[in-house]
Amino acid sequence: LFLEAPVGLKLNFNPVMNKNYGHINNRYSTSLVAGLNPRYDLLGRSPAGTDGVTGKMTKAFDLYAELGGGVNFYNHDVMLGVELKFSLGLINIFTKSQDPVELQKLYPHAIDRMFSRLVILSFLIQ
Repeated sequence: LFLEAPVGLKLNFNPVMNKNYGHINNRYSTSLVAGLNPRYDLLGRSPAGTDGVTGKMTKAFDLYAELGGGVNFYNHDVMLGVELKFSLGLINIFTKSQDPVELQKLYPHAIDRMFSRLVILSFLIQ
């Protein structure tokens, strides 16, 4: 469960009429999307399990750079949009675990850093 507040810019290009039909209702346009999206994981820290090992070793806050594009289809009173965005995490979200000493001896530096990568497919209906 995430709390996010995206700040971005969406560039819509001029609609293009479909030449096969020639009607004003058969149009489409393309768009570009770019911005920043801070996200806070509301379930960011889980309590230690019964064996004493923490369940989650990531930070709750992350900042994403987003870039993508989409296509909007216009028909009569409805606009259908499809958007594909790539989100790249900018902050190292890995935290050192509170594992028992035995596990730290077995795997001293298995993971040094961790960054998020997301692919988001959105459908818009207006």
